[in-house]
Amino acid sequence: MEKIFEAESVKNLILNEELHETPVFHLFGNYFLQNEICCVFGDSNTGKTILCNDIALSISGGKCWWPEKMSDVLEIVLNFDYELSKLQVARRYLGSSKFIPDTFERVELNKTSLAVGEELFDAMVNYIMGSQAKPNPPKVIIIDNLTYLMNSVTSAAHSLRIMKELKKLKNAYNLSFILVAHCPKRKKDRPITQDDLGGSKMIMNFCDSAIAIGTSIWDEDTRYIKHIKARGVEKKAKVDTIELQREPYLHFEYVGENDESEHLSLKLTQSSLTPDEEADIIELREDYDMSIREIAKKLGLSKSVVGRFVKNMGL
Repeated sequence: MEKIFEAESVKNLILNEELHETPVFHLFGNYFLQNEICCVFGDSNTGKTILCNDIALSISGGKCWWPEKMSDVLEIVLNFDYELSKLQVARRYLGSSKFIPDTFERVELNKTSLAVGEELFDAMVNYIMGSQAKPNPPKVIIIDNLTYLMNSVTSAAHSLRIMKELKKLKNAYNLSFILVAHCPKRKKDRPITQDDLGGSKMIMNFCDSAIAIGTSIWDEDTRYIKHIKARGVEKKAKVDTIELQREPYLHFEYVGENDESEHLSLKLTQSSLTPDEEADIIELREDYDMSIREIAKKLGLSKSVVGRFVKNMGL
């Protein structure tokens, strides 16, 4: 008979030197660790796909737009893309093929396929299992977007089955998952919480970590990342501010660490500029009628930081 359970005292676990010597590899800083199921969620058009592709490029090729290294290891990444078409992907990264490694692979639905719901999910599970038979199998799997696998009438039982199956795959093949999910309509002037994740709470209950991406009042290109859930590390108290950039391809660049309240209310926003920088911005804005982008470029500052100061000053 198959042995299903194993028992051991907690004291033995604590004293087990092999467990303590097991390395913990970071895939996206403290936000996403190796062998985790990580959920990335946010409102529509916040840039969830862009962020996940940035993470994938960091893991698969070491390309990182953050000031510090974000991934400890290089892994083959497999992206199940239910969001973008081949044409949309090609246009988004046009002229930047030198930045895209061969180890970042993309899977999309066959045009003739009618699979939906559980049939589609089962096919995806089989594809992942088949990929592990390769000499160099993908070890990071992105599912963009998890909502596509669920019907509008998806039951809690179906959500539970999805998360359990993914956990089995994670443990059996030493995989790491990023699950992209939508937020339902929410008030954008309040902090993001785990309750904002759309769909069944089974997703949040079973994932190891969760990242929310929110919009900022600073300007239309500014977002922030909030650490919602963590099991393997301490959860970050502040949020990381990122800015959308279009060269050499569409991506996010790190701006700095802030309180979430700074992105929700202008009244709570504090300037991170020096007095000299503030004076220069006022002069260039009032005397030379420069745009926020022009000022940022001339002074070597973030467009978001300049834009926030200009709004606060009513310039």
